[in-house]
Amino acid sequence: MNIGFVTDSITEKMAGIGHYSKNIFLELSKQGQNLVPVDWRAGNELSAALGMQAPPPVLVKNRWPVTKTLLWHSLLLRRLRNKTRGLDLVFCCTQFLHLAGRLSVPYVYVVCDVSFLTFPECHKRGKKILYQLFFRRTLQKADHIVCISQHTRLELLKHVQIPAEKISVIYPGVHARFKPVADDGLLRAARAKYKLPDRFFLYVGTIEPRKNLENLFLAFDRFKNRLALPLLVVGKIGWRSDPIMQLHEKLGLAEKVRFLGYVPDDDLPTLYSLATACTYISKEEGFGLPLVEAMRCGTPVLISDAGSLLEVSQGAALVTAPDDVEAIGQSLVRLSENTALLGLLKEKGLERAQDFSWEKAAGELIRLFQQMTGRG
Repeated sequence: MNIGFVTDSITEKMAGIGHYSKNIFLELSKQGQNLVPVDWRAGNELSAALGMQAPPPVLVKNRWPVTKTLLWHSLLLRRLRNKTRGLDLVFCCTQFLHLAGRLSVPYVYVVCDVSFLTFPECHKRGKKILYQLFFRRTLQKADHIVCISQHTRLELLKHVQIPAEKISVIYPGVHARFKPVADDGLLRAARAKYKLPDRFFLYVGTIEPRKNLENLFLAFDRFKNRLALPLLVVGKIGWRSDPIMQLHEKLGLAEKVRFLGYVPDDDLPTLYSLATACTYISKEEGFGLPLVEAMRCGTPVLISDAGSLLEVSQGAALVTAPDDVEAIGQSLVRLSENTALLGLLKEKGLERAQDFSWEKAAGELIRLFQQMTGRG
């Protein structure tokens, strides 16, 4: 098959959807699929982001450099329709809106989460309105929809009238780099580079309302006399981060909570391996990739009972309610003091994390593509 793959989310510094796109692209290529990038960028820029020589792309020019992503995607299908000669299928996992046009070849669209419908207060007003108006239209243009968890599929069916048979669940994987790091040289280098204490809690993700950092900070403040371990926050500043940062300052958490900013992907396994435990108490998650990354590295994790996190962890994480500051604090204290609990969570996490791999995800996608093109 010749698969058109929308690659614009694959960049040098990526968020979750970019990582999903990159890893699926690399694994599909590894499994012998003929991928044709669909992008506005020349091949050299994409090759640098992929870390491999990208195939010649189908170029769809970007006429709007300021708001390029939103406007480029809104008209992508109409502009791509006459460029699909030789393609058997088009695959898009960037979850932007497609307002105009329809393709003449099968089109597969990935839905990572629907938090703009379930937790609209966690999104920009403009984005919320756009998605509430046009998300259904975008889904109608797809011949098949892939959700990255059962939770996302059920929420999608609850909020959008769409045939259930049109939706498949295919879990994402985790890069092979995520595994316990035992090399003393790497561990010492990371401690020196990031000025790490002997024991600490770790958060990895964008700094935005949906991630529930405010309640995490409140818990650290309430239990500051019982929590000797600091929290290190890894991730880029996202939308509406000002109230989060202001709360951090108001509570005087400079000694308890430290921001490391963006950390290169290659450093993350070492940080996970050094952490006493990770915290991931989001209000909503379509999957929760940092949860699986941490488990793959043997790091115990505290999660909320919201979104897909219970589904993904399957009993391999300590669970708390996302809105109960007292319960969050008590859970942090347990993780800081109970070595037997840490050992149990490490063992269960390593076992559960084996269920997620990009090889498995790509294999399931290939079977779906074969069915849709009559080759299955």
